[in-house]
Amino acid sequence: MCTMAVHSVDDVTELSSGLLTSPPAATARRTGVPTTVIHGMPGTGKSATICSVLRAVSKRGCRVLVTALTNCAVDNILARLVVEDASIRCVRVRKPADTPAVLTMAGSSCMFVGPGASEDEPSTVDALRELLRSASVIGATTTSCVYPSTHAYVACGGPYDLCIVDEAAQLTLPGLVPALGMSKSICLVGDDEQLPPMVRSPLALSAGMGRSLFAELRHGPRFPPSPTPIESLGSLDPSIGIDAGRKSGLHGVSSSGASAVDGEAWSSGQQHSQVFGLCKQYRMCLPIQWLSNQVTYNDQLVAGSDAVASQSLLQL
Repeated sequence: MCTMAVHSVDDVTELSSGLLTSPPAATARRTGVPTTVIHGMPGTGKSATICSVLRAVSKRGCRVLVTALTNCAVDNILARLVVEDASIRCVRVRKPADTPAVLTMAGSSCMFVGPGASEDEPSTVDALRELLRSASVIGATTTSCVYPSTHAYVACGGPYDLCIVDEAAQLTLPGLVPALGMSKSICLVGDDEQLPPMVRSPLALSAGMGRSLFAELRHGPRFPPSPTPIESLGSLDPSIGIDAGRKSGLHGVSSSGASAVDGEAWSSGQQHSQVFGLCKQYRMCLPIQWLSNQVTYNDQLVAGSDAVASQSLLQL
């Protein structure tokens, strides 16, 4: 695995310049497009990095689709972007009444499209396509990319030069497919050591659905158990939930990010994706950082400054 720590503006510039380049052969076989993975541990500035990348690629004339599992994640990215650089034009596929005030008050920096989003909404497909293609950044959830009433609002702006997926470790592969199909390259941002995809079906878990594409590219593929024979589907109780799946050993992803049944892994000599690591954290004092490192991050987390490391409740 090729890993690079992102600490400075120069690092972000280097990262941005590589987002649109040809992928390693192995990555191309997995996704079909150039793919970059940004692993951001807690408090390391994933949102700040995304906004820095957006500014860098926008200056190159690229158009970017920003997507995530939740509306909150998409809104947070766009809100931060319009505050930091009002010259970047954004389009949000959502009703303005449901978005943060900083976006609704951004004027021409952030336009809204979608069912009932605006009285001035384009009345023709060509007008909608022109509006979307005049923007540098289009924000929509992964659900909006596939839901019948909103899919066209996202698809009309494609193909996008880059798709940035926030909280990517929480998404199943089917949840990513629509966005991947609209983009020439993708950047997955997240942390698979935190929340995995929410999968309740034991059958889906046994087939490996609990392992995200993010984890697949960061660690290399691990093949799941043999799929349940189609003849046995009728015998499954549809009320079985995730707890029952855990009791039966159908985990899909363990706390370490490995599948329940490890198959053939890619050899360490193969660079299956371009992986960047965010390691400097600006949230935790040293004792909490130490605990996170011991439990999950294997001493990769480092304090971003002495002030961060020495902070305490007594200072509040």
